[in-house]
Amino acid sequence: MSVSRAELLAIEEAAVRGWPALQSSVIDGWIWRHTSGGSVRANTVAALAFTGSDVEAAITEAERCYRAAGAPPRFTVSEVSAPADLDERLAARGYIRGDDHVTMAKRVGGGAMPAGTQPTSEPSRRVAASLRSEPAWSQPTGSRRAS
Repeated sequence: MSVSRAELLAIEEAAVRGWPALQSSVIDGWIWRHTSGGSVRANTVAALAFTGSDVEAAITEAERCYRAAGAPPRFTVSEVSAPADLDERLAARGYIRGDDHVTMAKRVGGGAMPAGTQPTSEPSRRVAASLRSEPAWSQPTGSRRAS
């Protein structure tokens, strides 16, 4: 399957929004992210859009932010990172490349539902989007009460 750069960028941006960090700030279009725990995704600079004029200064600022947070500086570098030579710039500063960043995508069609399945309107089976989580989502597994 061929995915355009624009589609891959949209997927990567959705992944950044889908794995939010406790702290974040924008550095010349990049999103600096820091959170507690060991999640690499939420503790890296999402280098998807660079809007500044000095890449080296932006890297230095990201390093400063991580130093202030007491965390090692990390960057997520993908096929759509900006600028395109970010990987080489980081290597020149002594960064060591970790695991490759892999984004998988699959096109899904609006085809017919499999035989025997029908959409349902039962409240327990509806999907809803919200900017806030429901109280049940913040309870440990096993402590949820049936309503």
